[in-house]
Amino acid sequence: EGNAPWTPRENHTAIVFNDGNNKIWIYGGKDEQTGYLNDVWSSTDGVNWTEESVGNSHWSTRANHQAIVHSGEVYVMGGKNNNSVNNEIWKSEDGHTFTQVNASGHWAARHGFAAVSYDDKLYVIAGQTDNNSLKKDIWSSSDGSNWTNHGDQAFSARKNFAALVFDAGRSSEIWVLGGEVEAAGPGNTVSNETWHGNFEDFSIKQL
Repeated sequence: EGNAPWTPRENHTAIVFNDGNNKIWIYGGKDEQTGYLNDVWSSTDGVNWTEESVGNSHWSTRANHQAIVHSGEVYVMGGKNNNSVNNEIWKSEDGHTFTQVNASGHWAARHGFAAVSYDDKLYVIAGQTDNNSLKKDIWSSSDGSNWTNHGDQAFSARKNFAALVFDAGRSSEIWVLGGEVEAAGPGNTVSNETWHGNFEDFSIKQL
């Protein structure tokens, strides 16, 4: 209903998280005035918004990142800004005061990736690395610190796609939908491929 007080922006993230009140949360992104952002906004009704205070330790400006609720905490991961692409992992118990997770040997720095939470695990899927290489890997973690590499998947490498968990009558599966993929010739193209796979062996198949 109308315009929010946060600046017009793109490539931000939005989640629903309960910090005692069920709220919509907006994280970072990129606007035309400042460029890359690291602000945090919340609203209980989508009309009235509060810019949340952040701690002294807070994630840097970024866009094309991911924010996701996992095990009752908010995770902000990866993304890019003018300086770099990162693979940082930050988590928060209240939605706005973040602590960086000490993770090593995990997924490469990336942006335009997807993340889902299912059955006590956090999953990071595909995206684009700092050398502009598209990925098709899947990683999982129960705590954001220790990660398992499930390797490259059957779907083509991609970025800026959607992923979700859905049960189509077989069992709950990861679904990978659309995105930007490598073209047959130079450059990339936009895809309408639909892939799905289970959480046991990651045998992801195209419909």
